[in-house]
Amino acid sequence: MSAPLGPHITFTVFPNLPFELRCMIWQATCRPRVVELEYDEEDGFTPRSPGPIALRVCKESRDNIIQSYPLCFGSIFHPAKTRFNFSLDTLYIGSELEENVPHFFSTFGPLEISSLQVLALEDCYNETILPYEITLTTQLQKMVEKFTALRELLIVYDVVEMTDRTINCSDGHTMELHAELPQELSHPSVKVDQLPKHEDPEAQSYKLWMVKTCKPVYGWRRCPHGVAFSDLDLDLEDNMSDEERYGLYGPWGGPPPSMAYADMFGGPLDSDDEELFGYREDFDDEEDEDENDEAEDEDDDISVDSVD
Repeated sequence: MSAPLGPHITFTVFPNLPFELRCMIWQATCRPRVVELEYDEEDGFTPRSPGPIALRVCKESRDNIIQSYPLCFGSIFHPAKTRFNFSLDTLYIGSELEENVPHFFSTFGPLEISSLQVLALEDCYNETILPYEITLTTQLQKMVEKFTALRELLIVYDVVEMTDRTINCSDGHTMELHAELPQELSHPSVKVDQLPKHEDPEAQSYKLWMVKTCKPVYGWRRCPHGVAFSDLDLDLEDNMSDEERYGLYGPWGGPPPSMAYADMFGGPLDSDDEELFGYREDFDDEEDEDENDEAEDEDDDISVDSVD
């Protein structure tokens, strides 16, 4: 009897495909990326995530796409080490690079200046400035004017800074950019601030960037093991009024862990959890006491009658 069919993990006939078709497949593996850089005095500016997989599969795949990924963002002191596709990739500058931002943009050569199409800056680089005030924001605004191919500037708002919950994510994860709040972070028990709208004062500063399109987006370092929210920060919880606490937690006065997880992930509570968190508890204590008193009075009457 033949073994049941399972997922295909090998494709041994790939080398037999026509060369043109193989080239199309390698090209199809090139997907848009958010490329974030970090700085080291010895290595210079290097990417925080690996390059396209096709650059490492085999010689044919590498030769097929390498022209689309030139080495960029080097200097006379540190050779370029970042493969960047100007047609697909977005260059992201986070707050960790703030001290080295002027140095970074000073390394741009003719290729970077004339080819960069999408630039993403963390919102700390979009400060509200006074007229004639010179800041890092004003310097970046002047620099951006030189990027002749730049068609889009994204102001990135990290979701970690926009919620009263602690989102389990790490700086080591790749930054994702989202025009809308990711579905995984949309939950009734989690409040995430909205992105600035056109009429908001903060959004007025977008007009100072001489770019065709400047808009806000969410930034999220997605945890590969799923989304997990901790309880409210203790400092915030201490400052909550009784009404706010009741509105958030209900009659328990604090977040019952199993209930929170069940509500978030849809898992059922077992019988012990139900008893622990009051699902089987009768909160009409006063009525129960009245009923018990009435029953005791009836017993007393019966006892008195029997004595008489």
